[in-house]
Amino acid sequence: MHLGRSTIRRSQGWWCAAPPSARSLRGAGPRFFSGTDRSDPRESCEVRVERRSSGLRWRDARAATRYPQPNVRLSRARQVEAFDASVDEGRVTLTRPREAALHEVATRLFRERGYHATSMQDLAEALGMHRGSLYHYIEAKDDLLWAIVSEALARLDARVRPALEAPGSAAVRLERAIDAHLAFAAEQGDELTLLQIELRSLSQERRAELIARRDAYEAAWRLVIAEGVASGELRTLDVPLASIAILSACNWFTQWYRPGGTLSASEIGARFAQLFLDGLRVPAGTARGAAAA
Repeated sequence: MHLGRSTIRRSQGWWCAAPPSARSLRGAGPRFFSGTDRSDPRESCEVRVERRSSGLRWRDARAATRYPQPNVRLSRARQVEAFDASVDEGRVTLTRPREAALHEVATRLFRERGYHATSMQDLAEALGMHRGSLYHYIEAKDDLLWAIVSEALARLDARVRPALEAPGSAAVRLERAIDAHLAFAAEQGDELTLLQIELRSLSQERRAELIARRDAYEAAWRLVIAEGVASGELRTLDVPLASIAILSACNWFTQWYRPGGTLSASEIGARFAQLFLDGLRVPAGTARGAAAA
């Protein structure tokens, strides 16, 4: 099944596909490379992949600018092990296991100590590696924070938006969206917290992009509430304020929720929904009475 194209950024010391001069990829299996990258690290390659029973297989690879020559090729036995792959709505994200560990450790340390108080040396020591080795995975600490919060927002949106855009009444959609948001917060609370408190630590350009994406996510909530008001299902109220109240409560959930407590995340989600919707719903018979009058 064709999964679409994905632009993959090369970090220093890692190569994602064969250079154009290499033997045709068809029938040759995946080709991953490692080596010393002395080229512009901003170069990227565009790839098309297919899912196979044995893993991911490259079907086509083209350089966005040029391919420096790699000096080491991984054996076929290690090709599938070199990357973990996740597919989200046609977008393919390739992550090395070591890189995934770096993201996990950085998320924890940024949450515990703060982004600015966490040094590259702290990250290296937590991973049991030399500081210089980190630059095989990232170019700067800012890139690491960006990857964590950008991916977190993308996953949150992918988890919740289907509930907001599904058919059904506004109340049912809000109830399901609250449950989905809290489920995500329970699973990835540290990432969601960083998205809230470390936004200011990003560069101006990245901060603006993330704010625009966050605003689009919040707008989807406002739309559902507004539709409920227009249909007479929900009270006539300040729609932006109502959405802020719901999302603030859902986001603050990460500060006090502890797994293994009296209530599960799903049970808390149901009670949150009941609390908010009891305040938003038009009392039974009110809409009919108003219409008759």
